[in-house]
Amino acid sequence: MRRVTASAPGKLFLAGEYAVLAGAPALVAAVDRRAHVRAVLEPGAGPLEVESLAEGTRRVIHDPERDALGGGDAGAVLAALRSARTAAPSLAAMRARVVVDTRAFLADGQKLGLGRSAATVAAAVAALLAGVGRQDRGEILQAALAAHALFQEGRGSGADVAAAVRGGVLEFRRERGEVTVRARVLPRGNWQDESGEIVQPAVPHFLAQDAAPGGSPTSPFAPAGRALRRDDIDQLRHPHDDPAHLRLTQRPDNAGRDQREFT
Repeated sequence: MRRVTASAPGKLFLAGEYAVLAGAPALVAAVDRRAHVRAVLEPGAGPLEVESLAEGTRRVIHDPERDALGGGDAGAVLAALRSARTAAPSLAAMRARVVVDTRAFLADGQKLGLGRSAATVAAAVAALLAGVGRQDRGEILQAALAAHALFQEGRGSGADVAAAVRGGVLEFRRERGEVTVRARVLPRGNWQDESGEIVQPAVPHFLAQDAAPGGSPTSPFAPAGRALRRDDIDQLRHPHDDPAHLRLTQRPDNAGRDQREFT
């Protein structure tokens, strides 16, 4: 049995929310409203059970591959499972019980428009893949993009998914089916000016540059020859309630079993 907890932030478009659908860049930022997913994975094929705390519902999906997606949190989790199974076929031999908490995305029962479904899909994909030992952020992003496209029937750019997985403030572009996500310094007054420097993650100056074995002098937390990624920086300790991104920690559960947790 594997118990996995994941959470992912919502999003706010700063610019380009509609222009991005035509191939222009958009600026999107992660915000401090989070979708939380708790999953229990057990060996053996079987139904998917999804409980939504926001909706006060519990849905049992007897055939996760063929049953209709439906809407709400359960539909988002089912789309995430199908996409995660494509990335990690071993998930097909496991059954899952999932509890979703997206109450932070509602106010008096009304949606806030902060990317609830994208955050739910991202957290669910991360939890399911982590349950079978898959933790690569690039793989999580691609699987979450595919899951959200399935759930939304192809609508949307995917920028909200990128914010949920990568966090921070991002430049997002989808052009001819190719997705580009990066952080860039923008000249004042023109967010479409692409002459600004592309910013790479860096280690804080006060940390020793030989903090991790095998790292390069400029990227001590990453293997030589590879650019530093957010999940490398996540090796650093920072506040548990940091809303900026989705990250992985591991700790034993009450029974002493290894528990993987994205927070």
